[in-house]
Amino acid sequence: MHTLNYWNEKSIERFTFLEALLVLLDGDQWQSRADSGWDEFDVTIYGDRFTKVLVKTVSENHGGEKRLLRAQLAGGWTLLGKISFFAVAVAMCLAARLWWALALPSEQVPWWALWGLTALPLAMICLWMGYLRLRTRRSVRLATALLDLCAKQLNLIKLNAPKKFVKTD
Repeated sequence: MHTLNYWNEKSIERFTFLEALLVLLDGDQWQSRADSGWDEFDVTIYGDRFTKVLVKTVSENHGGEKRLLRAQLAGGWTLLGKISFFAVAVAMCLAARLWWALALPSEQVPWWALWGLTALPLAMICLWMGYLRLRTRRSVRLATALLDLCAKQLNLIKLNAPKKFVKTD
């Protein structure tokens, strides 16, 4: 979960921000889906075929034309990502079971080889899950950059930026 905060004193509401974000996504040909009205998120940005980022926004009125826009980004797996993970998990479990079925009747297989080659499918499952998590983190970083670009186009001020990324004039 990642939260971004943008300040403005021009009475820019979240709907204006979301409209500008959707225009930016369409212009750059990103796959995205806007809220249908009943979802818990405002926009879904698809980073690739395995990952997506859910964007939730809220606008806080601070008197007059002062507004604080908050955007919460949550990375996740698409249906294809979930199916691929479970397919890899099932295939690796079947491979481990096959290895045990083939090796167990034989007396020449040492115990360390039996258990060692059983751990290999588990390692493959962990590697695939790690790959999907890295893709999700990449998609969240790209979505953060897209929201920052959208905010810059609307002349919003980003709050809570780390000092090493703030330009000194």
